[in-house]
Amino acid sequence: MSVLRTEHFTLTWEDGRATVTYDLPLGQIDNSLAQLVADELCETLVVATPDRLADVITAIVLSTDDDPAVAWSGFYARTLARLFAKGEGTGLIRSDQVEVFASVYRYAAQLVRGRSVLDVASCLGFWPLMLAARGYHVTAVDTDRRAMALLATMARRRATSVQTIVGDATRLPCRSGAFATATSIHLLEHLDVAEAMRTVDELVRVCVHRAIVAVPFEKEPTAAFGHLRCFDLATLGDLGAAYRGLRGFNRVTVTEHHGGWLVLDKG
Repeated sequence: MSVLRTEHFTLTWEDGRATVTYDLPLGQIDNSLAQLVADELCETLVVATPDRLADVITAIVLSTDDDPAVAWSGFYARTLARLFAKGEGTGLIRSDQVEVFASVYRYAAQLVRGRSVLDVASCLGFWPLMLAARGYHVTAVDTDRRAMALLATMARRRATSVQTIVGDATRLPCRSGAFATATSIHLLEHLDVAEAMRTVDELVRVCVHRAIVAVPFEKEPTAAFGHLRCFDLATLGDLGAAYRGLRGFNRVTVTEHHGGWLVLDKG
């Protein structure tokens, strides 16, 4: 048997089977887990891929209650409470993804135009839930059926209306001009160049007023999160330039806030 201990986790290998135990209070089991697990265990085979990372996070969440629905409800409630909180974060965990995304989502909310929003690659759907709670008509799209089913369940339990669709960002199952705004927050870094271009094509096609793209800035792609590419302001500017004048989109804005933002405006 071999054992690896980190600040918050103990990883044990025995007879080819890996077991992860954790030392975290319930209040810290929220969406900051992804970065925390990746930071402390990314050198091991247990979290070397996005699927394995997701398996570890899921196992930790489900360990918090015998009823999976209750366990996930608590995870969502803790995460959303912190995402909605104003002011400085708690600083409880060194690598706190929730605090970063609270700022990212606040910034994104200021960019939304109109009341109908399509969010592409929503994953667990915290951003769609936040928008819906503020009165927007939100549709979430992701290729992961389990994530969309979980989001739909959590939205019902929270009495929040979010429509969920299983679909590919490069071939969105939505009619042209169906939404005022289309958003894609931290997706393009997972795609190759051709897929990224097709995704932005689709965002532009389905929105009436504005397409919003956000990406992280990294020196190297984070393999544990499935990142394939790195972006900077120049790369985003080049991407946006290809759409100036396309279908009436005549303004391209590139900014920086916890990564890069590309905003395409029509009219």
